[in-house]
Amino acid sequence: MSPAGSLRMRLWQFSEGPDHWRRLCPSLSIDDDRPLIPASAGESDASGAAARAAAELSRDGFTQLSGVCSGQVCDALRSGIEALESSGMPPLFVYGFDEPWLALAGLHPVLLAVLGDHVILEDLWAWRIPLGGDHGGWAPHRGWGEPMFGQDGRPRVINIWIAVSDVAADNACMHLVPRGLDPCYPSNLSCVAVHDAAAVVALPARRGTALLWDANTLHWGGRSAAADSGCTPRVAYSFTAAAVGTFTHDWRTLPPGRLSFRLRMEAIARQVLKYGSKATVDEDVVRWAEHMVTLSSLNAAR
Repeated sequence: MSPAGSLRMRLWQFSEGPDHWRRLCPSLSIDDDRPLIPASAGESDASGAAARAAAELSRDGFTQLSGVCSGQVCDALRSGIEALESSGMPPLFVYGFDEPWLALAGLHPVLLAVLGDHVILEDLWAWRIPLGGDHGGWAPHRGWGEPMFGQDGRPRVINIWIAVSDVAADNACMHLVPRGLDPCYPSNLSCVAVHDAAAVVALPARRGTALLWDANTLHWGGRSAAADSGCTPRVAYSFTAAAVGTFTHDWRTLPPGRLSFRLRMEAIARQVLKYGSKATVDEDVVRWAEHMVTLSSLNAAR
């Protein structure tokens, strides 16, 4: 069987149930009964890390939180993503496992402090960026090109980026322009030009660190380090959270609590179709995603 045919078969086998996933990535787990997304409501923490993060997000448009994922979970995620890529599947498929979602529990107090009652949007991506100057993260962009903040200045939509590997300043680390130094914020959010290099903040991160930024903030991934730099490929994944009521249509949300295997597969498929043009996604993966989305629509119409 050709490599392409093998990938097509593997994709459909993976869609049928979790056993193939478990065999491919034994370091990761899939448990349909495991609560993965915290309840969207609750009492916010008015002090400590949550309050600090909320203040930084309102003032600067970004913040950092260390230790969101343990070293053990990061090692398992990195191993799983490498196994997925070796099988021809993009890192995005790691969302089929439980481990990426575990960070949401640690982020919940901060999201409550910033957003209040909130939802996790079906807005996901994962990266493993090879070494070498020809590789790097996504170009400068904003998560949203229209204002997404309240009258008090607090953002209503937060992008969350979690480092699975140690990310050095010269190895595809995230960069952004703080809101107070961005001449296009908030009056011209369609602008993604970097007007002043001196205003740019590089955000190196240890594994397990979460970077959170206002989705209107201009941000991008840098270029990878040289192949002989001694660095490892940059591995990371992301979520987006929004205050309840921010969107009334057009955006799917992920339910609090358990995530069935089928729901995970459908969410992955929709992300392939949404963001695949920004990454190198195999044509067979795109075809699989199209079929999955079509089947999901037909099932929903029944």
